[in-house]
Amino acid sequence: MRYERKKEENSEVFYEVLENSTKAAEFSYQQKFDETGQVCEKFWIRRIHLEQKCLDYRYLDAILQFIQYKCWCSGCRSMYVRLSARNLMDIERYKRYGFYVIAQEEQTAVQGEVSCAYVLKYPLPREWEEMMNKKERLAPGHRMCAGCGATIGVRAVLRALHEEDHAVIANATGCLEVSSFMYPYSAWEDSYIHNAFENAGATLSGVETAYKALKKRGKLPKDENFKFIAFGGDGGTYDIGFQSLSGAMERGHDMVYVCYDNGAYMNTGIQRSSATPMFADTTTTPTGKESVGKMQNRKDLASIIADHDVAYVGQSTFTLNFNDLHKKAEKAIYTEGASFLNIMTPCPRGWRYNTEDIMEICRLAVETCYWPMFEVDHGKWNLTYEPKKKLPIEEFLRAQGRFKHLFKPGNEHLIEEFQKEVDRRWENLLYKCNR
Repeated sequence: MRYERKKEENSEVFYEVLENSTKAAEFSYQQKFDETGQVCEKFWIRRIHLEQKCLDYRYLDAILQFIQYKCWCSGCRSMYVRLSARNLMDIERYKRYGFYVIAQEEQTAVQGEVSCAYVLKYPLPREWEEMMNKKERLAPGHRMCAGCGATIGVRAVLRALHEEDHAVIANATGCLEVSSFMYPYSAWEDSYIHNAFENAGATLSGVETAYKALKKRGKLPKDENFKFIAFGGDGGTYDIGFQSLSGAMERGHDMVYVCYDNGAYMNTGIQRSSATPMFADTTTTPTGKESVGKMQNRKDLASIIADHDVAYVGQSTFTLNFNDLHKKAEKAIYTEGASFLNIMTPCPRGWRYNTEDIMEICRLAVETCYWPMFEVDHGKWNLTYEPKKKLPIEEFLRAQGRFKHLFKPGNEHLIEEFQKEVDRRWENLLYKCNR
């Protein structure tokens, strides 16, 4: 699913949501001023095309999640839709998402049948409004790729910081570091430390210890509060930086380590890492006549860190209106002791997807149970989202160019093997959460 900007009229921008090059929905973003001169921003869903044969109601869920995401990004406080309902089921599907009817327009007769037109409103949660009103702690203008998940993850995590609190950011070498910091210029609004690949955990744990010591001696203001957050890609977290991360977690420093997991060493040329999924095509595990990609399963780092008996571990990605990620980020930052967040952040270059499809890929990762959403809070495993209907892994793999060889004739057994591994890990997770 993708969207295209169609035209702009004054302060209103029109978009079309496309599915397989067929129009699936139309929506617009309006920025107007009210009587007090304040900006009044609204998202209007102009039409959702569900009558076409190639579309069915399962697209409504994806379309609404997509538009909710655009609404969240723009800072809108409400979302509206005009719906010509041929039956109550249309209305009920919207109500599932929290829409409610605010107006009913005149009835019209179409070929002898009466059709009602409704205007529905979706009030975005108050916490969304609070989040969007916060000052950005990662400034725009950095050099990260369009469609990159890393900066989306960083912004979501930093929004969980309370406005009165300060932060010290440690950043292991990687895409995020080289693109957001080039001395003396930085996109970071908080104190920032660039680390080598291997020592982000060690550096930040030292800073946190020094802060505690200075605070105890009265050399720092009592009314200032600092939080300590490290960011690292999977190469600097799963592999090269694992020893310092493990040490920091075992010692229980009051800090958060955030892994933006894009499944390979993307900054240096898309080489495989221990986070790379099985059968993925990378520059060091190329596919061809003699190779089907990486042969090993990916490392389950969140479970490994949980075994360090830390205060909090959370795994999430960009779906479910970001609520899951925001809640886990805030819990990780404000839970005393060592915390770890593992966030799947797709990479358009390495995964080879259309940049506008990032939200759909994240949704499919969760709905296929490739990337389950869970947390471990002081040793207690909790499943924070369980798909109503688990999708086959092909849905997630097909959207990415790095797995296109799996769909060639004769490779069906590779997809079956991938599915078995996903199922095995999912069953193990359910057992941990239910015991």
